[in-house]
Amino acid sequence: MRPGGAFLTLQPPNRFSNPIKNYADALGFGYGFVLGHQSGQDAFRVDLDDMLATLDLLRRHAGS
Repeated sequence: MRPGGAFLTLQPPNRFSNPIKNYADALGFGYGFVLGHQSGQDAFRVDLDDMLATLDLLRRHAGS
């Protein structure tokens, strides 16, 4: 990944895990996540507006 890059993870609501955050911090990358909403027994949905807002935050962070 190029300097200033970022990770965005889409997390299921029933199995939240955050190991990539430590990895991103160690490498100096941005990191964001969007927590999904349960949609059936084995599925989840992510709100598009939440995802776009998080991407916008990551872009602003990369520009600072």
